[in-house]
Amino acid sequence: MTGEVSAERLLRAAGEACEGQLRSWVDRLGGSAGQVAAYQFGWSGEGPGQGGKFVRAALTLACAGAVGGDRRRAVPAAAAVEVVHNLSLLYDDVLDGDTVRRHREAAWRVFGPSAAARSADRKPCSLGRSRRPPVPVPGTAELRALPPQPAGSTTVTR
Repeated sequence: MTGEVSAERLLRAAGEACEGQLRSWVDRLGGSAGQVAAYQFGWSGEGPGQGGKFVRAALTLACAGAVGGDRRRAVPAAAAVEVVHNLSLLYDDVLDGDTVRRHREAAWRVFGPSAAARSADRKPCSLGRSRRPPVPVPGTAELRALPPQPAGSTTVTR
């Protein structure tokens, strides 16, 4: 039995599943680092609020499912992959002098290169263990609605 899932649906489900965890980590950053991170994820500022496609998160969740794991339990790992990807984009934009990211002004152009770099430096620190209870995973209905993923049998369509 082959399950078919549109790429758009898979990416949207991954983004919805990870957003709560991402927001929790960004909230922990606080200050200007948190402001830069919120802007980078598309949650604040001028222009389109597009925080990315969540391709890496979707791949992380798909890999968990492909090996028989529970995709919901893989959400923190998927969110962590998105954090690392986004911090690399902050550095990349500063180093390359890119002025636009995701159809709006790059974070370093809004907050300055030093603030962008400091935010990128602090993001991995927000991933550390916390005494707070785990973040409830919104979007789990979407994850459950995706067909089971026996190894090698899922086709992703446009």
